Amino acid sequence: MTGWTQEEIDAFLKDLLALNFWDDAANPETTDAARLLLSGLGRRKHLGDLVRFTGLKAPFVRKCMSNLKAAQIWQGEDKVTYCEWDDEKGGDFAFMLDVMVAVGTLVKTYSEAEDPAKGATS
Repeated sequence: MTGWTQEEIDAFLKDLLALNFWDDAANPETTDAARLLLSGLGRRKHLGDLVRFTGLKAPFVRKCMSNLKAAQIWQGEDKVTYCEWDDEKGGDFAFMLDVMVAVGTLVKTYSEAEDPAKGATS
């Protein structure tokens, strides 16, 4: 399982920050959550591993991991459900919604019928 490198994550975040979705100086937690979310792609979702790779503090990583797992964006150790991040028209926005879930400013819940783990889509 191979994830993004720090250089790839830095380049992506630089491009995303240029779109002015948020002010990094005013909201560094948002940038940290975006870094964590990208760091989880193709990488085991283990607290210690992610803390070492990202350089973020364990309580913040733990909080984000809990939020992402509760929203079923992160499922288990090696599965990520991401919603059309690569869509040219709305992928950046979809990514930002998942970042907001990670930080805790947006709560994403599913009814049993909509549960993505069971194959339903909405």
